[in-house]
Amino acid sequence: IRSRDDAFAELLCEEEPVWKRRCWALCAVWTRALVVGAETGEDTLALVPLLDMINHWSPSEGSELLWSCTWRLSEHSVEIVAERRISVGEELTLLYGRYSDLSLLCNYGITPEVPTANLFNEASLVIDPEVICSP
Repeated sequence: IRSRDDAFAELLCEEEPVWKRRCWALCAVWTRALVVGAETGEDTLALVPLLDMINHWSPSEGSELLWSCTWRLSEHSVEIVAERRISVGEELTLLYGRYSDLSLLCNYGITPEVPTANLFNEASLVIDPEVICSP
């Protein structure tokens, strides 16, 4: 039986360092997990198999179709529910949340199809008080 220290030393000697594996695991959780139980006050981070296979839908000006489905938590599972009629062969999409392109990139690794088309994008503008108060 190997000791914990021996197993750890073996991991450190491998070609790929442990920290790389941990970074990969953390990124997998960050980009695929969702918060369940928010409505009951019992927020839990969950990895739901196959749910991350449904792509995000970003709202844009002039969008004709809305996202095709949503998810809801039942007693022992997560259910995918159609929000509208879905055509055969149509891609399933979810609205992950009211996220800007920057948030989608940082949290899910999603890059926009059309930059700045997302209705949830925001821009900050800082105006020096001297500019406002000057005659």
